[in-house]
Amino acid sequence: MFKIYSIASSVYQYQSLRKTALPITENPDGSYTGELIMNSESECLDYMKEVAYGYAESIQELQEMLEEIDIYKSLRIDAVTIRFEAI
Repeated sequence: MFKIYSIASSVYQYQSLRKTALPITENPDGSYTGELIMNSESECLDYMKEVAYGYAESIQELQEMLEEIDIYKSLRIDAVTIRFEAI
């Protein structure tokens, strides 16, 4: 099992977190976390790629986002980063 997640510590970052399409919860400290549980690493990577396709505004931006996913196994969307970890 894997958890794909992103954390927003401010209202500005919250707006970016909404673009990840992850279900969001508010934390006791006022920050926000978006997360989903997935069955495999490949599901997490596919999810990030879907977000990239929906978010990118140009072919070049999409290529850069897909490269980021392939190399770093993460994706930056404005002020937040989507990551995943085994649980």
